[in-house]
Amino acid sequence: MGPALVQAWKRGARFDSWKDRFDFSHWEEAFSAERMDYQTYLGLLDKGTVLPWDHIETGIKKAFLLSELEKAIGEERTASCLDNDCGRCRGCDSPLRPPKTPPPVAQRGAARPVSFGRRTDRPLRYEAFYEKRGLARFLSHRDLTNHLQRSLRRAGVEVAHSA
Repeated sequence: MGPALVQAWKRGARFDSWKDRFDFSHWEEAFSAERMDYQTYLGLLDKGTVLPWDHIETGIKKAFLLSELEKAIGEERTASCLDNDCGRCRGCDSPLRPPKTPPPVAQRGAARPVSFGRRTDRPLRYEAFYEKRGLARFLSHRDLTNHLQRSLRRAGVEVAHSA
């Protein structure tokens, strides 16, 4: 596929997502120059076909996504987990998912006594600035957040997230 992309670029395929700039002849010529049939890339895929992005771990299994595809074709609704109707996507297992029920509201009453000592029962707030340099610039946002979570877990840092 790569050589055909380069050929199309050499033949003038630029800004092809813009309808007024798209010229399919560039692509036909590029695929024929590389002796490739573009129809094989445009056809329907079997459900068992291994896709280039299947190696990316999202926490949601491909079987669940295929069942959701069948539901979408059949115009069936999947209930929201926030309504306490779990669809078994396994997304609920994520530590980043907000709780189903909001935390209880504090009762109004006497104010808590003020203490100026160090409190260990409250989370500390940190602010971090970072930038991706070198090869790290190619990391996706999800991969980067997963990496940060794992690094903090290895370091023994307990992280509390706001909802």
